Amino acid sequence: MESKEDLYEQGVSLALEDKYAEAVERYRKALEIDPKYADVWHAVINAYSAMNELDQGIEAAKQLIAIAPDDILAHSSLSMLYMKKGMKKEAEDEGAVAKVLGFRDMMKQTKTDDEMKKID
Repeated sequence: MESKEDLYEQGVSLALEDKYAEAVERYRKALEIDPKYADVWHAVINAYSAMNELDQGIEAAKQLIAIAPDDILAHSSLSMLYMKKGMKKEAEDEGAVAKVLGFRDMMKQTKTDDEMKKID
């Protein structure tokens, strides 16, 4: 049996050859093994976007967000898909979520850096 990593890598190779539908098949097999494999979800979203299958991409992004609600890239990807579909309000809302998450991460990092300076 192929590992989730092998299936993911096969999908990436296929996507690099613009064989997105075949790539999605490999990605889906990887997700059968590990439904929370975020890298694969990102790849699925990108493949659907490349194929202009926006509804499927939106659904995949929503599934990833359900698994990893703080995933900045998932929210950004969903925002871009909404924008491609002409759903401006939804795109702006998801973009705002991504910005808030990014700001929060930046503040955490700043706090960590400041704490490290105190130790030195």
